[in-house]
Amino acid sequence: PHPKDPTQITKDDKFIYSMPINWEGWKVIIIPLNKFKDSKILIIGGGPTVNEYDWDHKGYDYIFSLHNFYQSDWSSKINIDLYLIGNQTKALSPKFSDYVDGKNIILAMEDLELKRQMVHEIQKRYADKSLLCSCRAQFKSLGASPKLITLALSLGAKQVDCIGVDGVPKKFNKKTTEYKHAFDKTGWDKNYSHESYIDQFKLFSLYLKHYFPYSIVNNLGVG
Repeated sequence: PHPKDPTQITKDDKFIYSMPINWEGWKVIIIPLNKFKDSKILIIGGGPTVNEYDWDHKGYDYIFSLHNFYQSDWSSKINIDLYLIGNQTKALSPKFSDYVDGKNIILAMEDLELKRQMVHEIQKRYADKSLLCSCRAQFKSLGASPKLITLALSLGAKQVDCIGVDGVPKKFNKKTTEYKHAFDKTGWDKNYSHESYIDQFKLFSLYLKHYFPYSIVNNLGVG
């Protein structure tokens, strides 16, 4: 049974449909997304301020996170409502399945061209709560968190706060400066300069002000 009769869907409804289940046919899957409209959403990125700063996940209507959050200590403390699966997410691993199974989590996947088998398997396993999404605005040096911020705003959120969207410190040297990912303790492997991060943050700020002028976005970290 579907949450809403497909014949009763209006143009104001946000939903995902026609999710391929196998190659013999299609089954209509509807994932209502209207619940995010006018909400207050927290984005938990993977930058070090997640572990270094004081912040509180309470007081938000919904919480989004991404990539390897399921491997972190936070995964047992915070319930995630929407999870963005990226290239580094081991989404077919038993640990990820253990985290996702039994939870009311929407799984959003980018267009992972190099991981088509993973995409198809996630669609098969979680047909009723997985969707494909792709952000046309790319701010590469800032990682994937801006995509989640943009997605939350596109779904109608009135306020989006984020933590772990950090960039790197001035005069950062990955060979001499410790910079640990908040979720899986891996190091920072990008070669962008500090100035590049500043430029990307400025461009992202302009992008948000232009396309979402009536929404509020706060960075709880240092980005």
